[in-house]
Amino acid sequence: MTCLNGCSRPLVARRLCGRCYDRAHHVGRHIDFARVTHAQGDVLAEWELLRQYGFSRRQVAERLHMTLPTVERACCRARHTTRRKPNG
Repeated sequence: MTCLNGCSRPLVARRLCGRCYDRAHHVGRHIDFARVTHAQGDVLAEWELLRQYGFSRRQVAERLHMTLPTVERACCRARHTTRRKPNG
């Protein structure tokens, strides 16, 4: 995934690369780019589905527009939350 401004650098925040994000933040325009959020259960469900289809861990993260460590933490939190909910 590349920056929304069209440059080929990797994403850092709000689907912008580091340079474009810094520039937008400096002039107060970073708020024009929406934050990307995902529900915990959705990330875990997407992770499990794509892994079943043979996607690598890194490919799943790229498809979700997230870094691999971020996806792994989100899945860990979702699994933990699911285990703690009472049945019923």
